Amino acid sequence: LLKVDVEKAEMLVLKGLSDADWKMVQAVVAEVHDDDGKLDAIKAMCAKAGLDKVDVVQEAAFKGTNVFTLIACRSDPSEKKGLALELLHA
Repeated sequence: LLKVDVEKAEMLVLKGLSDADWKMVQAVVAEVHDDDGKLDAIKAMCAKAGLDKVDVVQEAAFKGTNVFTLIACRSDPSEKKGLALELLHA
């Protein structure tokens, strides 16, 4: 699990991962400040890395802002549905 909460620097962190790093990542939970399409760019980056189950939620405290939580994980037929959300609340 890669958890990212770096106050508007999430793209810098994720761009710093090598292909080998991405292969080790089974899930990402990131607080994303959606400036200039950053949320869509991070979703695409996760998909390219094979994290094909993506969900985006907005906590009640951030309602009306550009702050979202992105949860992404790799598909696995043996996984329970909703694992990504379980990871977030663990």
